[in-house]
Amino acid sequence: MRSSWVVGVLLCVGCGHGNSERETSGPATSAVRAPEPVRNAAQCQPFCSQRGECTGVGGACQAWDDDDCAQGAACFSEGLCTARDGRCTAATDEQCQASANCWTEAACSAFDGRCVIARDEDCARHPGCSTEGKCSASQGECVVSIDADCARANGCRSAGRCTALQGECVVGSDDDCRSSSECSARGRCFAVGGACVARTDDDCRAARSCLDNGLCAVQGDQCVATSAEDCGNSRRCGSAGECSLDGNRCAAKSDADCQGSNECQQSGYCSVATFGCEAAKAEDCEASSSCIHAGLCAPSHGECVPTPKGCLESELCREKGHCASGGLTCHVASDADCQRSDLCRESGLCSAVSGACVARSDADCRGSAVCVAEGLCGVTVRRCTATAAGCLASEACTNEDRCTAYDGICFPSADSDAACRELSTCEVHGWCTNVDGLCVAGSHDDCRNSVDCRDSSLCDHRGVQCQRYVK
Repeated sequence: MRSSWVVGVLLCVGCGHGNSERETSGPATSAVRAPEPVRNAAQCQPFCSQRGECTGVGGACQAWDDDDCAQGAACFSEGLCTARDGRCTAATDEQCQASANCWTEAACSAFDGRCVIARDEDCARHPGCSTEGKCSASQGECVVSIDADCARANGCRSAGRCTALQGECVVGSDDDCRSSSECSARGRCFAVGGACVARTDDDCRAARSCLDNGLCAVQGDQCVATSAEDCGNSRRCGSAGECSLDGNRCAAKSDADCQGSNECQQSGYCSVATFGCEAAKAEDCEASSSCIHAGLCAPSHGECVPTPKGCLESELCREKGHCASGGLTCHVASDADCQRSDLCRESGLCSAVSGACVARSDADCRGSAVCVAEGLCGVTVRRCTATAAGCLASEACTNEDRCTAYDGICFPSADSDAACRELSTCEVHGWCTNVDGLCVAGSHDDCRNSVDCRDSSLCDHRGVQCQRYVK
């Protein structure tokens, strides 16, 4: 009897709850099935790339999950990176703060599925805080609310607009002006009619415009030049020949003014003209630094320009092969130009290619100082690099045991890190780590503790060498 009762119970499990075989049986066509999602559906691609709605469901495109949202531009631009109810939304402040709109529109806080302006911290990130003082959040916008907002803006430091008034930063007091560059640079230290103006000679004389331009006395609301002495003592007199009083400003009014200036010595601007000093005489250009250094030895339209003789005799020709005239500068035009230069003798850069001196053959390298000293006797990508024979014959091998060519350089050999650290090349070059029997740079610490880092800024570990840091 017990077994019959158990069988009956098992047969009636679910009776009366609509789950029996009898109640669920019927034609197959009567069952309603949810549509299957189609990931990355072709028809959804335009919506996918913009809004992250990448999955086709029942003929519609939806954001099925966060992976879909991550494909949409709105995740980057608006922080809409979390899928919810078939669309992409902003779920966290972090998503908003990583979005472009946080920086461009201060929409850095998540609210109701989107990024909005909700906190002062949001506005502080926005450029409008530093440019206009709009550093406080109010009703979904960034506004000027208090003086402290204005104090954070560039206009406070530059123009004295440090006081908040009716949603704007304005000049509100003499203190605003005195704390600004209007006072320190131009002597405008008093607030009048919403602007900073000059009121005393003392303020003008203490301003940079007196030292730089000779504008040392007040006239009206500004500082002006009133004496030849102030002009003669100004920096622009020494640099550009503006040594004479001309109305209420300092200007170059004679060749004598120009000839005492740095621009005469450096660029040949030794003759007075309508708008200042210019190069007008051959002797002025020939005596200038620009002739000696860059071959600019003849006047033309107020400037010193190259001459064939000037280029050939210039420091740029001797140093870098810029020996040919033409245009406004001396330039590299032939192998002969390069072969005249220090670049050829020292570094093997003896061939002209596209206006520059480069190494084009092993012969260029073998005749150079770097071949003898460093073993860089073969050409690789237009520069001289180490060869096996070059290293063995080099002064580097003789003096520092750097006898093996690798990665374009002659390295010393050793059988352990400890042995590498005992060599002078560890202290000097940072080659303190053993790799395949060679002492090379193995870490940033190797490089940063070297003499080359201290003296030549070769502090960044890359590959097996120490190099200058490149951003």
